[in-house]
Amino acid sequence: MNAARRSALLTLALLMFVLALELLKKGAAGIVPVLRGLHVDRVAGGVGFGWLMASVVLSGSPVAANAFTLLASGALTTPEAFAMVGGSRLGASFVVLVIGLIDDIRQRREKKRSAYIGVTTLVSTALVYVPAMALGYHTLQGGLLAGSGSRATLSPRR
Repeated sequence: MNAARRSALLTLALLMFVLALELLKKGAAGIVPVLRGLHVDRVAGGVGFGWLMASVVLSGSPVAANAFTLLASGALTTPEAFAMVGGSRLGASFVVLVIGLIDDIRQRREKKRSAYIGVTTLVSTALVYVPAMALGYHTLQGGLLAGSGSRATLSPRR
């Protein structure tokens, strides 16, 4: 493939990605009543919702991306979106545990090798993310990032 065609495809892909993000942002405003009905408020709600959604879609990355979309649309506050990203990471590691356990059961293994990898993943993720989330939340609460051009404040929901 020549360089001009590659550049054109890359540009098209980036434009489609931006369009997809804009469509997600516009559609996210309508989900606010659902989020409030599920009590996705404050940090605990964000973590729980991120974990639950990562378990439903079997991946944390799309959930983390949607957290930013929900933040941009005003459906979540900055701390809620931050917590949802952390919850998506914890949920994704939980998915690894569940899939490993299912694999061990299907293969009729006495030694749960795949489940062991899942437990290791979940524990190591929790050991990294829980303290990092606490530190990050403290940083957001202190307003340290408020001057960076972001909306990293604890302002009330719109």
